[in-house]
Amino acid sequence: LKNAKKPEESLEWYLDAGSIARYAYDLDTSFKIWDFADRQINIYEQKLLAEKGVEKAAALLVNELIKDYRPPIYERVFVNVFQTLNALSMSDHSTANVELNRAIDRLKYAENIFKKEIEEAQKEAEKEKKGKTINISKKTLEPIEKAYSNLDRFKAYSKFENPFVYYLKGILYYERGEYANAADMFKTAYGLVKDKEPAQKVLAKDWELANSPSDGKHYAWVIYLNGLSFEKVEKRFDIPLFLVTSKVLYTGIALPWLKERPKTSDSLLIQTPQGAYKTYRLVNVDNLIGWEFKQRLPSIVTKEIMRAAVKTLLQYEANRRMGFVAGLATSALQKVTTKADTRQWYWLPKEIQVARVEFQPNQPIRVTVPGHPAKEFKFDNKVKDAIIVVRGFKPNDEVWYYVATFEE
Repeated sequence: LKNAKKPEESLEWYLDAGSIARYAYDLDTSFKIWDFADRQINIYEQKLLAEKGVEKAAALLVNELIKDYRPPIYERVFVNVFQTLNALSMSDHSTANVELNRAIDRLKYAENIFKKEIEEAQKEAEKEKKGKTINISKKTLEPIEKAYSNLDRFKAYSKFENPFVYYLKGILYYERGEYANAADMFKTAYGLVKDKEPAQKVLAKDWELANSPSDGKHYAWVIYLNGLSFEKVEKRFDIPLFLVTSKVLYTGIALPWLKERPKTSDSLLIQTPQGAYKTYRLVNVDNLIGWEFKQRLPSIVTKEIMRAAVKTLLQYEANRRMGFVAGLATSALQKVTTKADTRQWYWLPKEIQVARVEFQPNQPIRVTVPGHPAKEFKFDNKVKDAIIVVRGFKPNDEVWYYVATFEE
């Protein structure tokens, strides 16, 4: 953290470092790293909302990678979500509640933040033109629109909303005995996933439980962070630019592309003396990523085409006025600096699954990820309820387990 201003340690580095510390079971270090990242995000968002302007990076002839990384909104929300899970596993329920409140606030202002960010991107695109008249034709956009037409399959739960935030908040309210507030949170999460995710049946039962809490019964909420979300990779396009009289110039641009990664398993199995259960998907994180990516893509494409057009004009003018060697030099510069911004929080799950099971003190709860040995949990008489978090990455990789307990 003392070396935070090193260029190789920008914000996405800290997001990943927090994950690595968590998977090393060093929750205190993980919390500190993500807390630093969260503070940097807050500074950026406060400046944006105050309309004081943010970083003015001169990206002409270069690319977005020279600028500080600004996480998409879903990543910013997940910082607070994972901070909540860290705090719960460290038995710091008060901090967990604070972090979830921050996540809810972030969702509350997400649309306004996004609007400001798009406005900033549009201003940057105009600056890329450097006073030149550049019109983007339909023929220029055709190969890009065709390639990204599959993004239409991503549908928002409701704008930038993440149902898992409200689900977790419902659990915390329930454990504090604030049953009306818990019911409201479970109801909100249910409304977001109704007819969209199979975990609506889990939420319906949690909503019912909060409305009619059961004294003396013990529950374990099981959260399965399954697989790895989309990886951003670079995809190159050769596009026609109509810039010089009737001459068509072809140039290359590089854009981020979403590459699918695997699930650990379809679900996980839970066995208690009372019966056998499974987890159900509550949040398709790939869907969160794909939907927001789709919203940001037009501004990304516009900016990259503007940048490519200016570079191409420079190459054309250098070749016309100073000859082949000068044109070759500017062409080489264009190829070297044409890179997509594929930075991301690498370790986010592909999906979040949930279940709730009843247990008896000192009796086993066996959790099994298919293809892996079962993991057994027992809670004594002091434990009222518990949260078990299971993290899997790929089908044959190691599985991580975290526990949070609520005492009588």
